[in-house]
Amino acid sequence: MRVTFLAKLNYWLLFLVIILPGIISLNCSGYLENRRASHLVDDFIDWYARNFPSEATAMGIHKFDDKLETIDSLAVAQWKDQLNSFSARIHKIDINRISQRQRQNLSVIDKKVNQKLFELKEWKRWQKDAVFYTEQIYQAVNGLTTVATDSGVERDQNLIARIHAIPVFFSKAKQNLTSIDRVNLDRALSQVQQLEPIIGFQVAKEIYSDALSDSIKRYADWALDSLLRFETFLKTKFSASGADSGFFSSQQFQLYLNIMTGEAIPMDSLAQQFENEIDVMVEQMAQLAQSYYRKSAAKLNNKQLLKRLNDEIEKDMPRKDQIFDLCWQTENHVKRFLDDIANLHIPVDYQLRFETQHHALMTPGKLLMLEHSGIFEKMPVFVCRVQSVTSEMDLFQQLALLRAFNKSTLVWMILTEALPLHINYWSQLKKEIAEAAIFFPDPVLMRGWPIYFAQKLIQMGYGGYKPELRFTAMKKIAQIYFNALVEISYYQQNLTFQQVERLFADSQLYHKRDAEEMWIKIHCYPAEDILTAIGLSKLRRLERQLLKQQTGDINHRNIPKMILKSGPVPFE
Repeated sequence: MRVTFLAKLNYWLLFLVIILPGIISLNCSGYLENRRASHLVDDFIDWYARNFPSEATAMGIHKFDDKLETIDSLAVAQWKDQLNSFSARIHKIDINRISQRQRQNLSVIDKKVNQKLFELKEWKRWQKDAVFYTEQIYQAVNGLTTVATDSGVERDQNLIARIHAIPVFFSKAKQNLTSIDRVNLDRALSQVQQLEPIIGFQVAKEIYSDALSDSIKRYADWALDSLLRFETFLKTKFSASGADSGFFSSQQFQLYLNIMTGEAIPMDSLAQQFENEIDVMVEQMAQLAQSYYRKSAAKLNNKQLLKRLNDEIEKDMPRKDQIFDLCWQTENHVKRFLDDIANLHIPVDYQLRFETQHHALMTPGKLLMLEHSGIFEKMPVFVCRVQSVTSEMDLFQQLALLRAFNKSTLVWMILTEALPLHINYWSQLKKEIAEAAIFFPDPVLMRGWPIYFAQKLIQMGYGGYKPELRFTAMKKIAQIYFNALVEISYYQQNLTFQQVERLFADSQLYHKRDAEEMWIKIHCYPAEDILTAIGLSKLRRLERQLLKQQTGDINHRNIPKMILKSGPVPFE
Protein backbone atom coordinates (compact mmCIF):
# COMPACT_ATOMS: atom_id res chain seq x y z
CA MET A 1 0.00 0.00 0.00
CA ARG A 2 2.87 2.34 0.86
CA VAL A 3 4.44 1.80 -2.58
CA THR A 4 1.14 2.56 -4.29
CA PHE A 5 0.73 5.70 -2.24
CA LEU A 6 4.28 6.84 -3.02
CA ALA A 7 3.72 6.15 -6.71
CA LYS A 8 0.60 8.28 -6.69
CA LEU A 9 2.42 10.98 -4.77
CA ASN A 10 5.25 10.98 -7.31
CA TYR A 11 2.70 11.18 -10.14
CA TRP A 12 1.03 14.23 -8.65
CA LEU A 13 4.38 15.84 -7.92
CA LEU A 14 5.35 15.24 -11.56
CA PHE A 15 2.03 16.75 -12.66
CA LEU A 16 2.52 19.82 -10.49
CA VAL A 17 6.15 20.36 -11.44
CA ILE A 18 6.15 19.54 -15.17
CA ILE A 19 2.70 19.16 -16.75
CA LEU A 20 0.64 21.78 -14.91
CA PRO A 21 3.00 24.67 -15.73
CA GLY A 22 2.78 23.64 -19.37
CA ILE A 23 -1.02 23.75 -19.29
CA ILE A 24 -0.95 27.10 -17.51
CA SER A 25 1.58 28.36 -20.04
CA LEU A 26 -0.65 27.32 -22.93
CA ASN A 27 -3.69 29.00 -21.37
CA CYS A 28 -1.70 32.16 -20.68
CA SER A 29 -0.36 32.10 -24.22
CA GLY A 30 -3.88 31.81 -25.64
CA TYR A 31 -5.10 34.58 -23.36
CA LEU A 32 -2.26 36.85 -24.43
CA GLU A 33 -2.84 36.13 -28.13
CA ASN A 34 -6.55 36.91 -27.78
CA ARG A 35 -5.71 40.09 -25.91
CA ARG A 36 -3.20 41.08 -28.60
CA ALA A 37 -5.82 40.45 -31.30
CA SER A 38 -8.43 42.46 -29.39
CA HIS A 39 -6.06 45.42 -29.03
CA LEU A 40 -5.23 45.27 -32.73
CA VAL A 41 -8.94 45.38 -33.63
CA ASP A 42 -9.54 48.38 -31.37
CA ASP A 43 -6.43 50.14 -32.67
CA PHE A 44 -7.38 49.66 -36.31
CA ILE A 45 -10.99 50.81 -35.90
CA ASP A 46 -9.78 53.89 -34.01
CA TRP A 47 -7.09 54.57 -36.64
CA TYR A 48 -9.58 54.18 -39.49
CA ALA A 49 -12.13 56.47 -37.87
CA ARG A 50 -9.48 59.09 -37.10
CA ASN A 51 -8.10 59.17 -40.65
CA PHE A 52 -11.41 58.69 -42.51
CA PRO A 53 -13.92 60.56 -40.32
CA SER A 54 -16.64 60.86 -43.00
CA GLU A 55 -16.68 57.09 -43.42
CA ALA A 56 -16.61 56.72 -39.63
CA THR A 57 -19.80 58.76 -39.34
CA ALA A 58 -21.49 56.42 -41.82
CA MET A 59 -20.15 53.45 -39.81
CA GLY A 60 -21.81 54.78 -36.67
CA ILE A 61 -18.63 56.10 -35.01
CA HIS A 62 -19.15 59.72 -33.99
CA LYS A 63 -15.88 60.54 -32.17
CA PHE A 64 -14.61 62.54 -35.15
CA ASP A 65 -17.80 64.11 -36.53
CA ASP A 66 -16.11 67.52 -36.45
CA LYS A 67 -13.34 66.43 -38.82
CA LEU A 68 -12.86 66.00 -42.57
CA GLU A 69 -10.31 63.80 -44.30
CA THR A 70 -6.86 65.32 -44.86
CA ILE A 71 -5.73 63.87 -48.17
CA ASP A 72 -2.31 64.81 -49.54
CA SER A 73 0.94 63.08 -50.47
CA LEU A 74 2.26 63.23 -46.91
CA ALA A 75 -0.91 61.71 -45.46
CA VAL A 76 -0.94 58.99 -48.14
CA ALA A 77 2.70 58.07 -47.37
CA GLN A 78 1.87 57.84 -43.67
CA TRP A 79 -1.22 55.73 -44.37
CA LYS A 80 0.83 53.25 -46.40
CA ASP A 81 3.36 52.87 -43.58
CA GLN A 82 0.65 52.54 -40.94
CA LEU A 83 -1.32 49.99 -43.00
CA ASN A 84 1.84 47.94 -43.55
CA SER A 85 2.40 48.07 -39.79
CA PHE A 86 -1.12 46.76 -39.16
CA SER A 87 -0.56 44.00 -41.71
CA ALA A 88 2.65 42.95 -39.92
CA ARG A 89 0.84 42.90 -36.55
CA ILE A 90 -1.94 40.74 -38.00
CA HIS A 91 0.45 38.12 -39.35
CA LYS A 92 2.44 37.92 -36.10
CA ILE A 93 -0.62 36.61 -34.26
CA ASP A 94 -0.93 32.82 -34.05
CA ILE A 95 -4.49 32.22 -35.24
CA ASN A 96 -4.43 28.70 -33.76
CA ARG A 97 -4.33 30.21 -30.26
CA ILE A 98 -7.16 32.70 -30.57
CA SER A 99 -10.94 32.36 -30.47
CA GLN A 100 -13.15 31.95 -33.52
CA ARG A 101 -14.49 35.46 -32.93
CA GLN A 102 -11.01 36.97 -32.99
CA ARG A 103 -10.13 34.97 -36.11
CA GLN A 104 -13.15 36.56 -37.80
CA ASN A 105 -12.01 39.98 -36.59
CA LEU A 106 -8.49 39.52 -37.99
CA SER A 107 -9.82 38.17 -41.29
CA VAL A 108 -12.07 41.22 -41.74
CA ILE A 109 -9.33 43.69 -40.85
CA ASP A 110 -6.71 41.94 -42.98
CA LYS A 111 -9.04 42.28 -45.98
CA LYS A 112 -9.71 45.95 -45.19
CA VAL A 113 -5.97 46.67 -44.87
CA ASN A 114 -5.27 45.03 -48.23
CA GLN A 115 -8.17 46.88 -49.86
CA LYS A 116 -6.94 50.25 -48.60
CA LEU A 117 -3.35 49.51 -49.64
CA PHE A 118 -4.59 48.60 -53.13
CA GLU A 119 -6.52 51.89 -53.36
CA LEU A 120 -3.40 53.85 -52.43
CA LYS A 121 -0.72 51.91 -54.35
CA GLU A 122 -2.37 50.34 -57.42
CA TRP A 123 -5.60 52.27 -57.93
CA LYS A 124 -4.11 55.59 -56.78
CA ARG A 125 -7.65 56.68 -56.25
CA TRP A 126 -6.66 59.93 -54.57
CA GLN A 127 -4.97 60.98 -57.85
CA LYS A 128 -7.37 59.52 -60.46
CA ASP A 129 -10.88 59.56 -59.00
CA ALA A 130 -12.68 62.92 -58.88
CA VAL A 131 -15.91 61.20 -57.78
CA PHE A 132 -14.07 60.07 -54.65
CA TYR A 133 -13.82 63.72 -53.54
CA THR A 134 -17.36 64.82 -54.41
CA GLU A 135 -18.91 61.80 -52.72
CA GLN A 136 -16.68 62.29 -49.68
CA ILE A 137 -18.17 65.74 -49.15
CA TYR A 138 -21.71 64.47 -49.63
CA GLN A 139 -21.06 61.68 -47.14
CA ALA A 140 -19.51 64.11 -44.66
CA VAL A 141 -22.46 66.53 -44.77
CA ASN A 142 -25.35 64.11 -45.21
CA GLY A 143 -23.93 61.80 -42.56
CA LEU A 144 -24.46 64.53 -39.98
CA THR A 145 -27.79 65.93 -41.18
CA THR A 146 -29.42 62.49 -40.76
CA VAL A 147 -27.70 61.45 -37.52
CA ALA A 148 -29.54 61.52 -34.22
CA THR A 149 -27.61 62.92 -31.24
CA ASP A 150 -28.45 63.77 -27.66
CA SER A 151 -27.35 67.36 -28.23
CA GLY A 152 -28.61 69.34 -31.20
CA VAL A 153 -25.99 72.00 -30.44
CA GLU A 154 -23.21 69.41 -30.58
CA ARG A 155 -24.48 68.18 -33.96
CA ASP A 156 -24.64 71.79 -35.20
CA GLN A 157 -21.08 72.47 -34.09
CA ASN A 158 -19.81 69.33 -35.82
CA LEU A 159 -21.63 70.24 -39.02
CA ILE A 160 -20.21 73.77 -38.94
CA ALA A 161 -16.69 72.40 -38.39
CA ARG A 162 -17.02 70.15 -41.43
CA ILE A 163 -18.41 72.92 -43.63
CA HIS A 164 -15.56 75.16 -42.46
CA ALA A 165 -13.03 72.49 -43.54
CA ILE A 166 -14.41 72.08 -47.09
CA PRO A 167 -12.25 74.82 -48.75
CA VAL A 168 -9.04 73.16 -47.51
CA PHE A 169 -10.38 69.76 -48.60
CA PHE A 170 -10.97 70.93 -52.20
CA SER A 171 -7.69 72.84 -52.27
CA LYS A 172 -5.83 69.59 -51.53
CA ALA A 173 -8.01 67.71 -54.04
CA LYS A 174 -6.85 70.08 -56.79
CA GLN A 175 -3.24 69.42 -55.85
CA ASN A 176 -3.76 65.65 -55.78
CA LEU A 177 -5.65 64.94 -59.02
CA THR A 178 -3.32 64.24 -61.94
CA SER A 179 -5.41 62.31 -64.50
CA ILE A 180 -9.13 61.60 -64.72
CA ASP A 181 -11.11 59.28 -66.92
CA ARG A 182 -13.71 61.20 -68.97
CA VAL A 183 -16.69 59.26 -67.60
CA ASN A 184 -15.43 59.78 -64.06
CA LEU A 185 -15.00 63.48 -64.81
CA ASP A 186 -18.55 63.84 -66.16
CA ARG A 187 -19.92 62.06 -63.10
CA ALA A 188 -17.96 64.31 -60.74
CA LEU A 189 -19.15 67.47 -62.52
CA SER A 190 -22.74 66.23 -62.29
CA GLN A 191 -22.29 65.67 -58.56
CA VAL A 192 -20.82 69.15 -58.11
CA GLN A 193 -24.06 70.57 -59.52
CA GLN A 194 -26.06 68.45 -57.07
CA LEU A 195 -23.89 69.56 -54.16
CA GLU A 196 -24.34 73.27 -54.92
CA PRO A 197 -27.86 73.64 -53.44
CA ILE A 198 -26.98 71.36 -50.53
CA ILE A 199 -24.01 73.47 -49.44
CA GLY A 200 -25.42 76.79 -50.59
CA PHE A 201 -28.93 76.52 -49.13
CA GLN A 202 -29.93 73.27 -47.43
CA VAL A 203 -27.12 73.06 -44.87
CA ALA A 204 -28.14 76.36 -43.24
CA LYS A 205 -31.66 74.99 -42.76
CA GLU A 206 -30.30 72.04 -40.77
CA ILE A 207 -28.95 74.21 -37.94
CA TYR A 208 -31.16 74.12 -34.85
CA SER A 209 -29.35 76.83 -32.86
CA ASP A 210 -30.11 80.44 -33.79
CA ALA A 211 -26.80 81.47 -32.23
CA LEU A 212 -24.92 79.40 -34.80
CA SER A 213 -26.96 80.31 -37.87
CA ASP A 214 -24.74 83.26 -38.87
CA SER A 215 -21.61 81.11 -38.65
CA ILE A 216 -23.01 78.35 -40.84
CA LYS A 217 -24.15 80.84 -43.49
CA ARG A 218 -20.71 82.44 -43.64
CA TYR A 219 -18.85 79.13 -43.77
CA ALA A 220 -21.33 77.73 -46.29
CA ASP A 221 -20.61 80.67 -48.61
CA TRP A 222 -16.88 79.92 -48.41
CA ALA A 223 -17.50 76.21 -48.96
CA LEU A 224 -19.74 76.90 -51.96
CA ASP A 225 -17.09 79.18 -53.47
CA SER A 226 -14.45 76.43 -53.08
CA LEU A 227 -16.82 73.90 -54.67
CA LEU A 228 -17.35 76.16 -57.70
CA ARG A 229 -13.60 76.72 -58.02
CA PHE A 230 -13.11 72.95 -57.90
CA GLU A 231 -15.66 72.64 -60.73
CA THR A 232 -13.74 75.21 -62.80
CA PHE A 233 -10.50 73.35 -62.10
CA LEU A 234 -11.97 70.05 -63.35
CA LYS A 235 -13.33 71.62 -66.52
CA THR A 236 -10.16 73.57 -67.27
CA LYS A 237 -7.57 70.91 -66.58
CA PHE A 238 -9.24 67.66 -67.66
CA SER A 239 -12.17 68.22 -70.04
CA ALA A 240 -10.03 68.29 -73.18
CA SER A 241 -7.72 65.41 -72.22
CA GLY A 242 -10.04 62.80 -70.71
CA ALA A 243 -10.33 59.33 -72.21
CA ASP A 244 -12.52 56.29 -71.41
CA SER A 245 -9.54 54.42 -70.03
CA GLY A 246 -10.94 53.11 -66.75
CA PHE A 247 -8.93 52.66 -63.56
CA PHE A 248 -7.23 49.29 -63.99
CA SER A 249 -5.44 46.98 -66.32
CA SER A 250 -6.88 43.47 -66.58
CA GLN A 251 -4.22 42.19 -64.13
CA GLN A 252 -4.94 44.95 -61.61
CA PHE A 253 -8.67 44.29 -61.82
CA GLN A 254 -8.10 40.59 -61.13
CA LEU A 255 -6.01 41.52 -58.09
CA TYR A 256 -8.76 43.87 -56.90
CA LEU A 257 -11.36 41.09 -57.18
CA ASN A 258 -9.09 38.72 -55.25
CA ILE A 259 -8.77 41.23 -52.42
CA MET A 260 -12.46 42.10 -52.28
CA THR A 261 -13.64 38.48 -52.36
CA GLY A 262 -10.85 36.96 -50.30
CA GLU A 263 -10.50 34.31 -53.01
CA ALA A 264 -8.43 33.93 -56.17
CA ILE A 265 -11.21 33.27 -58.69
CA PRO A 266 -10.10 33.75 -62.33
CA MET A 267 -12.31 36.08 -64.36
CA ASP A 268 -12.94 33.29 -66.89
CA SER A 269 -14.42 31.12 -64.13
CA LEU A 270 -16.57 33.99 -62.89
CA ALA A 271 -17.81 34.68 -66.42
CA GLN A 272 -18.83 31.05 -66.89
CA GLN A 273 -20.57 31.04 -63.51
CA PHE A 274 -22.51 34.20 -64.36
CA GLU A 275 -23.51 32.85 -67.79
CA ASN A 276 -24.94 29.75 -66.11
CA GLU A 277 -26.90 31.86 -63.63
CA ILE A 278 -28.30 34.00 -66.46
CA ASP A 279 -29.43 30.87 -68.34
CA VAL A 280 -31.26 29.62 -65.23
CA MET A 281 -32.99 32.96 -64.65
CA VAL A 282 -33.98 33.39 -68.31
CA GLU A 283 -35.50 29.90 -68.40
CA GLN A 284 -37.52 30.62 -65.25
CA MET A 285 -38.68 33.96 -66.68
CA ALA A 286 -39.77 32.26 -69.90
CA GLN A 287 -41.74 29.63 -67.97
CA LEU A 288 -43.46 32.35 -65.99
CA ALA A 289 -44.33 34.27 -69.17
CA GLN A 290 -45.65 31.09 -70.81
CA SER A 291 -47.86 30.43 -67.80
CA TYR A 292 -49.00 34.07 -67.79
CA TYR A 293 -50.07 34.12 -71.45
CA ARG A 294 -51.06 30.44 -71.76
CA LYS A 295 -52.34 29.48 -75.21
CA SER A 296 -51.96 32.95 -76.70
CA ALA A 297 -48.17 32.59 -76.53
CA ALA A 298 -47.89 28.99 -77.67
CA LYS A 299 -46.00 29.89 -80.85
CA LEU A 300 -43.57 32.36 -79.24
CA ASN A 301 -39.96 31.43 -78.48
CA ASN A 302 -38.30 32.35 -75.18
CA LYS A 303 -36.92 35.66 -76.41
CA GLN A 304 -40.30 36.75 -77.76
CA LEU A 305 -42.03 35.68 -74.54
CA LEU A 306 -39.66 37.69 -72.39
CA LYS A 307 -39.97 40.80 -74.54
CA ARG A 308 -43.77 40.65 -74.61
CA LEU A 309 -44.19 40.42 -70.83
CA ASN A 310 -41.38 42.90 -70.17
CA ASP A 311 -42.97 45.49 -72.48
CA GLU A 312 -46.33 45.02 -70.78
CA ILE A 313 -44.84 45.55 -67.32
CA GLU A 314 -42.91 48.65 -68.36
CA LYS A 315 -46.08 50.32 -69.59
CA ASP A 316 -47.71 50.00 -66.15
CA MET A 317 -46.31 53.25 -64.74
CA PRO A 318 -47.61 54.60 -61.41
CA ARG A 319 -49.31 57.95 -61.20
CA LYS A 320 -47.72 60.47 -58.87
CA ASP A 321 -50.42 59.94 -56.25
CA GLN A 322 -49.82 56.16 -56.27
CA ILE A 323 -46.15 56.30 -55.29
CA PHE A 324 -46.71 56.83 -51.57
CA ASP A 325 -49.43 54.17 -51.46
CA LEU A 326 -47.04 51.67 -53.01
CA CYS A 327 -44.36 52.63 -50.49
CA TRP A 328 -46.68 52.10 -47.53
CA GLN A 329 -48.08 48.81 -48.85
CA THR A 330 -44.63 47.42 -49.50
CA GLU A 331 -43.36 48.57 -46.11
CA ASN A 332 -46.18 46.62 -44.46
CA HIS A 333 -45.07 43.52 -46.37
CA VAL A 334 -41.51 44.05 -45.11
CA LYS A 335 -42.80 44.32 -41.52
CA ARG A 336 -44.66 41.03 -41.89
CA PHE A 337 -41.62 39.37 -43.43
CA LEU A 338 -39.36 40.48 -40.57
CA ASP A 339 -41.87 39.43 -37.93
CA ASP A 340 -43.17 36.18 -39.44
CA ILE A 341 -40.27 34.80 -41.44
CA ALA A 342 -36.93 36.27 -40.50
CA ASN A 343 -37.92 36.62 -36.82
CA LEU A 344 -35.45 39.44 -36.32
CA HIS A 345 -37.15 40.80 -33.19
CA ILE A 346 -37.16 44.34 -34.53
CA PRO A 347 -39.92 46.49 -33.01
CA VAL A 348 -42.80 46.50 -35.47
CA ASP A 349 -43.83 49.93 -34.22
CA TYR A 350 -40.79 51.57 -35.75
CA GLN A 351 -41.30 54.96 -37.29
CA LEU A 352 -41.20 55.44 -41.04
CA ARG A 353 -40.99 59.09 -42.09
CA PHE A 354 -41.69 60.19 -45.62
CA GLU A 355 -39.88 63.21 -46.99
CA THR A 356 -40.52 64.37 -50.52
CA GLN A 357 -37.44 66.04 -51.86
CA HIS A 358 -34.72 65.81 -54.46
CA HIS A 359 -32.15 63.47 -52.97
CA ALA A 360 -28.69 64.45 -54.16
CA LEU A 361 -26.10 62.06 -55.58
CA MET A 362 -28.60 59.36 -56.39
CA THR A 363 -27.72 56.86 -59.03
CA PRO A 364 -29.08 57.94 -62.41
CA GLY A 365 -32.86 58.11 -62.38
CA LYS A 366 -33.19 56.88 -58.82
CA LEU A 367 -36.62 57.78 -57.51
CA LEU A 368 -36.61 56.57 -53.93
CA MET A 369 -34.08 56.11 -51.17
CA LEU A 370 -34.51 54.81 -47.62
CA GLU A 371 -32.08 55.77 -44.88
CA HIS A 372 -31.57 54.70 -41.30
CA SER A 373 -31.97 58.06 -39.61
CA GLY A 374 -31.22 56.93 -36.08
CA ILE A 375 -32.73 55.37 -33.00
CA PHE A 376 -34.94 57.52 -30.81
CA GLU A 377 -35.99 56.03 -27.47
CA LYS A 378 -34.95 52.58 -28.72
CA MET A 379 -37.21 52.91 -31.76
CA PRO A 380 -35.48 52.67 -35.15
CA VAL A 381 -36.43 55.47 -37.50
CA PHE A 382 -36.20 55.05 -41.25
CA VAL A 383 -36.54 57.99 -43.61
CA CYS A 384 -38.09 57.30 -46.99
CA ARG A 385 -36.97 60.05 -49.35
CA VAL A 386 -38.93 60.24 -52.57
CA GLN A 387 -37.53 62.37 -55.34
CA SER A 388 -40.02 65.11 -56.12
CA VAL A 389 -42.35 64.71 -59.05
CA THR A 390 -43.83 68.17 -58.76
CA SER A 391 -46.53 70.02 -60.63
CA GLU A 392 -43.91 72.64 -61.50
CA MET A 393 -42.32 70.12 -63.85
CA ASP A 394 -43.66 69.99 -67.33
CA LEU A 395 -45.24 66.74 -68.52
CA PHE A 396 -42.08 65.66 -70.34
CA GLN A 397 -40.00 66.01 -67.15
CA GLN A 398 -42.55 64.10 -65.09
CA LEU A 399 -42.63 61.24 -67.59
CA ALA A 400 -38.85 61.20 -67.86
CA LEU A 401 -38.61 60.78 -64.09
CA LEU A 402 -41.26 58.08 -63.85
CA ARG A 403 -40.55 56.19 -67.07
CA ALA A 404 -37.98 53.89 -65.48
CA PHE A 405 -40.29 53.12 -62.57
CA ASN A 406 -43.25 50.97 -63.47
CA LYS A 407 -45.20 49.69 -60.47
CA SER A 408 -43.36 46.38 -60.20
CA THR A 409 -39.93 48.03 -60.44
CA LEU A 410 -40.87 50.56 -57.77
CA VAL A 411 -42.00 47.81 -55.38
CA TRP A 412 -38.79 45.87 -56.06
CA MET A 413 -36.72 48.96 -55.33
CA ILE A 414 -38.52 49.62 -52.04
CA LEU A 415 -37.83 46.05 -50.93
CA THR A 416 -34.14 46.16 -51.80
CA GLU A 417 -33.74 49.57 -50.14
CA ALA A 418 -35.71 48.71 -47.00
CA LEU A 419 -34.30 45.29 -46.14
CA PRO A 420 -30.63 46.29 -45.72
CA LEU A 421 -31.68 48.88 -43.15
CA HIS A 422 -33.61 46.39 -41.08
CA ILE A 423 -30.86 43.79 -41.39
CA ASN A 424 -28.28 46.41 -40.41
CA TYR A 425 -30.31 47.39 -37.36
CA TRP A 426 -30.69 43.73 -36.45
CA SER A 427 -26.95 43.17 -36.79
CA GLN A 428 -26.29 45.70 -34.04
CA LEU A 429 -28.27 43.50 -31.65
CA LYS A 430 -26.51 40.24 -32.56
CA LYS A 431 -23.75 39.50 -30.07
CA GLU A 432 -22.14 36.70 -32.09
CA ILE A 433 -21.10 39.05 -34.89
CA ALA A 434 -17.46 40.09 -34.55
CA GLU A 435 -16.86 43.80 -33.91
CA ALA A 436 -14.79 44.36 -37.04
CA ALA A 437 -17.47 42.72 -39.19
CA ILE A 438 -20.07 45.20 -37.96
CA PHE A 439 -17.89 48.18 -38.92
CA PHE A 440 -16.50 46.61 -42.12
CA PRO A 441 -19.18 44.19 -43.40
CA ASP A 442 -18.25 41.83 -46.20
CA PRO A 443 -18.93 43.79 -49.43
CA VAL A 444 -19.71 40.56 -51.30
CA LEU A 445 -22.45 39.19 -49.09
CA MET A 446 -23.77 42.58 -48.03
CA ARG A 447 -24.45 43.51 -51.64
CA GLY A 448 -26.17 40.25 -52.47
CA TRP A 449 -28.11 40.02 -49.22
CA PRO A 450 -30.98 42.51 -49.87
CA ILE A 451 -31.39 41.31 -53.47
CA TYR A 452 -31.66 37.69 -52.38
CA PHE A 453 -34.09 38.37 -49.55
CA ALA A 454 -36.28 40.66 -51.64
CA GLN A 455 -36.68 37.84 -54.14
CA LYS A 456 -37.53 35.36 -51.35
CA LEU A 457 -40.14 37.76 -50.00
CA ILE A 458 -41.77 38.00 -53.43
CA GLN A 459 -41.64 34.21 -53.95
CA MET A 460 -43.48 33.72 -50.66
CA GLY A 461 -46.24 36.14 -51.59
CA TYR A 462 -45.23 39.09 -49.43
CA GLY A 463 -46.37 41.66 -51.91
CA GLY A 464 -49.10 39.55 -53.45
CA TYR A 465 -48.70 36.65 -55.84
CA LYS A 466 -48.31 38.89 -58.86
CA PRO A 467 -46.60 37.37 -61.90
CA GLU A 468 -45.43 40.84 -62.96
CA LEU A 469 -43.60 41.35 -59.67
CA ARG A 470 -42.04 37.88 -59.76
CA PHE A 471 -40.89 38.48 -63.34
CA THR A 472 -39.38 41.84 -62.37
CA ALA A 473 -37.46 40.24 -59.48
CA MET A 474 -36.03 37.59 -61.81
CA LYS A 475 -35.15 40.22 -64.38
CA LYS A 476 -33.35 42.38 -61.81
CA ILE A 477 -31.29 39.42 -60.62
CA ALA A 478 -30.53 38.40 -64.20
CA GLN A 479 -29.41 41.97 -64.89
CA ILE A 480 -26.95 41.90 -62.00
CA TYR A 481 -25.35 38.79 -63.48
CA PHE A 482 -25.52 40.36 -66.93
CA ASN A 483 -23.85 43.58 -65.71
CA ALA A 484 -21.13 41.55 -64.01
CA LEU A 485 -20.52 39.63 -67.23
CA VAL A 486 -20.32 42.88 -69.21
CA GLU A 487 -17.73 44.35 -66.81
CA ILE A 488 -15.56 41.23 -67.05
CA SER A 489 -15.80 41.42 -70.85
CA TYR A 490 -14.80 45.10 -70.67
CA TYR A 491 -11.52 44.24 -68.93
CA GLN A 492 -10.82 41.10 -70.94
CA GLN A 493 -11.65 42.53 -74.38
CA ASN A 494 -11.20 46.29 -73.86
CA LEU A 495 -14.78 47.05 -74.94
CA THR A 496 -15.92 50.48 -76.11
CA PHE A 497 -19.16 52.09 -74.97
CA GLN A 498 -20.75 51.27 -78.34
CA GLN A 499 -19.94 47.59 -77.83
CA VAL A 500 -21.37 47.65 -74.31
CA GLU A 501 -24.49 49.37 -75.61
CA ARG A 502 -24.83 46.69 -78.29
CA LEU A 503 -24.70 43.92 -75.67
CA PHE A 504 -27.58 45.51 -73.77
CA ALA A 505 -29.62 46.11 -76.93
CA ASP A 506 -29.19 42.50 -78.07
CA SER A 507 -30.63 41.23 -74.80
CA GLN A 508 -34.03 42.84 -75.65
CA LEU A 509 -34.69 43.19 -71.91
CA TYR A 510 -32.59 46.27 -71.24
CA HIS A 511 -32.29 49.77 -72.61
CA LYS A 512 -29.73 52.40 -73.52
CA ARG A 513 -30.09 53.91 -70.04
CA ASP A 514 -29.08 50.54 -68.55
CA ALA A 515 -25.94 50.53 -70.70
CA GLU A 516 -25.18 54.12 -69.65
CA GLU A 517 -25.56 53.25 -65.96
CA MET A 518 -23.27 50.25 -66.41
CA TRP A 519 -20.68 52.41 -68.14
CA ILE A 520 -20.74 54.81 -65.18
CA LYS A 521 -20.32 51.93 -62.74
CA ILE A 522 -17.30 50.58 -64.63
CA HIS A 523 -15.57 53.96 -64.54
CA CYS A 524 -16.68 55.17 -61.10
CA TYR A 525 -17.73 52.17 -58.99
CA PRO A 526 -15.62 49.23 -60.24
CA ALA A 527 -16.71 45.64 -59.52
CA GLU A 528 -19.90 46.73 -57.73
CA ASP A 529 -22.19 44.37 -59.65
CA ILE A 530 -19.58 41.60 -59.77
CA LEU A 531 -19.42 41.59 -55.97
CA THR A 532 -23.22 41.64 -55.80
CA ALA A 533 -23.41 38.70 -58.21
CA ILE A 534 -20.86 36.69 -56.21
CA GLY A 535 -22.77 37.39 -52.99
CA LEU A 536 -26.03 36.34 -54.62
CA SER A 537 -24.50 33.10 -55.85
CA LYS A 538 -23.14 32.29 -52.39
CA LEU A 539 -26.56 32.77 -50.80
CA ARG A 540 -28.27 30.73 -53.52
CA ARG A 541 -25.74 27.90 -53.01
CA LEU A 542 -26.34 28.02 -49.26
CA GLU A 543 -30.07 27.74 -49.91
CA ARG A 544 -29.56 24.68 -52.12
CA GLN A 545 -27.40 23.04 -49.45
CA LEU A 546 -30.05 23.66 -46.80
CA LEU A 547 -32.78 22.25 -49.04
CA LYS A 548 -30.79 19.03 -49.57
CA GLN A 549 -30.65 18.53 -45.81
CA GLN A 550 -34.43 18.73 -45.45
CA THR A 551 -36.68 15.67 -45.35
CA GLY A 552 -40.37 15.49 -46.12
CA ASP A 553 -42.35 18.50 -47.26
CA ILE A 554 -40.20 21.61 -47.53
CA ASN A 555 -41.53 24.86 -46.15
CA HIS A 556 -39.74 27.52 -48.17
CA ARG A 557 -40.68 30.10 -45.56
CA ASN A 558 -38.12 28.48 -43.26
CA ILE A 559 -35.22 29.03 -45.68
CA PRO A 560 -34.52 32.69 -44.77
CA LYS A 561 -34.69 31.81 -41.08
CA MET A 562 -32.33 28.87 -41.61
CA ILE A 563 -29.85 31.10 -43.43
CA LEU A 564 -29.94 33.62 -40.60
CA LYS A 565 -29.27 30.81 -38.12
CA SER A 566 -26.41 29.33 -40.14
CA GLY A 567 -23.95 31.92 -38.80
CA PRO A 568 -23.24 35.63 -38.77
CA VAL A 569 -24.33 35.90 -42.40
CA PRO A 570 -23.92 38.25 -44.16
CA PHE A 571 -21.28 39.79 -41.94
CA GLU A 572 -18.75 36.99 -41.62
